[in-house]
Amino acid sequence: MALMLAMVWPAFSWADDRLDGFQAYDKSDYQKTLRLLTPLAKQGDPTSQYLLGVLYAEGEGVSANPAKAEFYFQQAAQGLPARAAAGDDWAMYFLGTAHLNGQGVKQNPAQALDWFRKAAEKNHAHAMYFLGRMYHIGQGVKKDQSQALMWWKKSAALGSSHAMNSLGVALDFGDGVKVNHPEAVAWFRKAAELGNPLAMNSLGVNYVNGVGVDPDVAQAVFWWKKGAELGEPGAMTNLGYSYILGQGVESNPQKGLGWWQKAAEKGNVQAMHNLGVIYLEGEFVVRNPEKSVAWFQKAAALGHAGAMNNLGVAYNDGNGIETNSQLAMEWWKKSADLGNDHAMFHLGYAYIEGNGAPKNIPLALDWWRKSAARGNTDAMVNLGTAYDDGLLGKKDVPQALRWWRQSVGLKPEYAKVSGKREEALLVFSRSDFPRAFRLLAPLAAKGDPVAQYRMGNMYEHGLGVTPDKVKSDDFYARAYKGLPQRALAGDTEAMAFWGMVLVNGRENILEDPEQAVGWWRKAVDQGNASAMYHLGYAYDIGRGVKQDHQQALALYRKSADLGDFAALFSLGWLYYEGNGVARDPQKAVICWRLSAEMGNSLGMGNLGDAYFRGQWVRRDVNLAVFWWNKAAALGDTDAMVSLGNAYEEGTGVQKDLQQAEFWWRKAANLGNHTAKETLEEHGIK
Repeated sequence: MALMLAMVWPAFSWADDRLDGFQAYDKSDYQKTLRLLTPLAKQGDPTSQYLLGVLYAEGEGVSANPAKAEFYFQQAAQGLPARAAAGDDWAMYFLGTAHLNGQGVKQNPAQALDWFRKAAEKNHAHAMYFLGRMYHIGQGVKKDQSQALMWWKKSAALGSSHAMNSLGVALDFGDGVKVNHPEAVAWFRKAAELGNPLAMNSLGVNYVNGVGVDPDVAQAVFWWKKGAELGEPGAMTNLGYSYILGQGVESNPQKGLGWWQKAAEKGNVQAMHNLGVIYLEGEFVVRNPEKSVAWFQKAAALGHAGAMNNLGVAYNDGNGIETNSQLAMEWWKKSADLGNDHAMFHLGYAYIEGNGAPKNIPLALDWWRKSAARGNTDAMVNLGTAYDDGLLGKKDVPQALRWWRQSVGLKPEYAKVSGKREEALLVFSRSDFPRAFRLLAPLAAKGDPVAQYRMGNMYEHGLGVTPDKVKSDDFYARAYKGLPQRALAGDTEAMAFWGMVLVNGRENILEDPEQAVGWWRKAVDQGNASAMYHLGYAYDIGRGVKQDHQQALALYRKSADLGDFAALFSLGWLYYEGNGVARDPQKAVICWRLSAEMGNSLGMGNLGDAYFRGQWVRRDVNLAVFWWNKAAALGDTDAMVSLGNAYEEGTGVQKDLQQAEFWWRKAANLGNHTAKETLEEHGIK
């Protein structure tokens, strides 16, 4: 464990070897510190003896030597009290740190506080910093952040870089003071320019994240390099990330691993954990599960929750260590107690399977809920599946859908529609065309161009009505005249529909994707779900706008939250293809299930395919046929072909070649090329 000694310096000239030695230590010039202070220590100077003890304890400039460190601490302990009593503020300060750390004397925070206060009364910047630190953590005194800030400000005014860094941290995180990132950065910069490696690391973090300062990866790497060269483990770890990821510096994984190794050797638990992951995955190194476990064990022993979780996984899988499900549970519980959502997720599985503990479904779901509450989407998926499968004794589809919606970044429930037009459009989108006709017809008769456009669709394609080109053309003509007028008047649905007309062009209306995007943007700004979907699709395929899957993802989610199932279906394809989001076919299937539950035939068809193949869901040919039937009933010709194949093979249904021919022929009559080819292959005319 690192010793709690922080050397910080007031701004004045240094006259003697002792102070020159202290200053050299603060600049990490340990050889100069040794050269200047060793003679003074031999002459009996207790302050020099104490600092030499620190060098040998920490292995700074010399090989670590606990015995020699203890020798110097014991010598210092004999001389410091008298020197402190005589008014030497450095002796007071070092006596405080000795009592704080138990170096040469019995650990006594109250005594440390007393000596720091006496030194602070002599304007000793180091002591002021430590007084603030003790108030900050409540060590030897009641915790009081206002007192901590007061002492740090006094210390910083005397040039203490550690106090400056602490003020920066307080301002960055709002600890006892209002958050002020630019001011935090200013303090970090002052401290870093005085050579404080902790501040160098903090300044780098703010630069890379653009917090309180414009993002600048090169500046982040600059400061991390300086901090790492001064031995700051956090800076070493962050510099390691930079080299491995090639951010702000040319990619050099081996150099990055070297910095992680150095940081780990200096006790940085994140670096230890990172090395464990690297050896586990065999990335940039030869895969070595045993080495991986060794690093996880070191990091776990120092309280790293992620390492505890990974150690649990290693015990559970017998990877790099002998299988032990009980020890896996113990490490997962320790990790979960520290708030690790992955450990909570694993505990849920363990209780589901009765692995390492008796099977307990309610407790399993409870752990998944805790994991989900911390944002773990895999736990949300499993909760949805548990409710859908009725693991608690009763199937609960609404609860399943709520959890699945959250797993793909949506709100638990979509917004409810209001208004006759909105209801009519929703009914149309769910392919309930007879009811949609009843709702749309009176609206169209009253001059609503959106309703007229949908009536045109219905007569053109025979959706719930007998196809009628004359009526279709009439409704479209009226819609094309009214949509731009309503859009200009601020009707967001008209904006969305007018964009739909413009993006492809119709009859005498020229194709204009860019203008379509402009109308969709206006409607999106006013919260229109349909426009969100269409603008998202434009970003998805790069039509009328530069392709941007991140933008598509955000817009699909917003639209889906407002009840647009077409957006849900498209969101599924983003997950399936890994566009704008990490590839996750299981979440793709969830999106298709959600859209299917809302009446989307394409979602139903894809869901049927997934169940038939057993891809990312448990294979269930009966469910496949169930969803294909629903999709086919809504006119999905691909689902019709799949149903025909199922009847031909007797998969999920009783074999029936007449039914197979019925579905193939129906799909072929609706223009499905696969169905036509299938009929030809079977010699069916």
